[in-house]
Amino acid sequence: PLLLTSSDDMLIKLWDWDKNWTNTQIFEGHTHYVMQVMFNPKDPNTFASASLDRSIKVWGIGSAIPHFTLDGHKQGVNCIDYFTGGE
Repeated sequence: PLLLTSSDDMLIKLWDWDKNWTNTQIFEGHTHYVMQVMFNPKDPNTFASASLDRSIKVWGIGSAIPHFTLDGHKQGVNCIDYFTGGE
């Protein structure tokens, strides 16, 4: 299994259980604390991050840059979730 962590250092880190919890990738791009990360339940190779820089970023495992950024909040974004219902 893979584990994502986020931190006040503005980084997201990917850890691999099969490699004795080695940090296998670092994701950089937020300009303030990263409050939460969440894997996409329909695509385990993508995840989203919420940050106090007022943005949400969607990332892909293996990519150094986000696929896209969602801006529009007037304050920091504290949490995110994927809607899993429907098609």
